[in-house]
This record gives sequence, structure tokens and C-alpha cells, in this order.
Amino acid sequence: MVTSAGLGCGRSPLWNDKLVITPVAAANERVIIMVVGVGTANLRLAGARSLKDKRRVLKSILARLHNSFNVAAAEVGCHDNHQQAEIGIACISTANSHADQILAAVRNFLEAAGEIELVVYHTELL
Repeated sequence: MVTSAGLGCGRSPLWNDKLVITPVAAANERVIIMVVGVGTANLRLAGARSLKDKRRVLKSILARLHNSFNVAAAEVGCHDNHQQAEIGIACISTANSHADQILAAVRNFLEAAGEIELVVYHTELL
């Protein structure tokens, strides 16, 4: 299938609900490349005494991530544990290096944040 922008979209051969975008363009068309950077961070919130404390801290962290780095961020795991959190971060770019820079800046921000401890951080470019 070819869209008006010249990009073909379809399912991967394994049918694992992963969208595959294949550049398809005529000789005189420009192909637009989109890179999706995805990060997951496991956090420890030692100062949180309740889920309400955790929610307050995470809401602040997620808002600062969005405002500072223009990324999408949300809590994606450890919902019932008030001292642990897992957040997902996503960014869109036109270059792998730029997406890597954004995700590295997010990691540096999380490492420097005083109310949380970064336990594990994983990134992937799609």
C-alpha cells in the first residue's frame, strides 16, 4: 500500500502487531525517514510513603520530561508498588543520532533528579 506521502505501511512477517514502514518513492520524490526513539526507565522512589506520594513525584517528573525534552512519557509498570516505578519515554526524529541525543539527555535528567533513583534505563530506536 502506498500513501500520498510515498510511504508504504504494512504488518511485519511475524504478525506481532509491529508496524513496519517501508520507504517507497518514485525517482523524483523525496523519502521522509522517521525514527522513533523508545526508552524505559525503572525508578526507585525511596521517599514515597504511599501511592499518593508516588503519584505526586511521578507527575512532576513526567511533566518536566515533556516540557524540557518534548517527549511523550508515562508510567507503564509497577503501578501498585509505592517505592518503584517504570516509565516509558518516546520521541520522534528524522535522524538516529538526534533520537539518541534526546534519550541520553533524558537519562542524564533522570540520574540528576533528587527525589528518584534511576535503577535501569534501556533505549531502542525503531
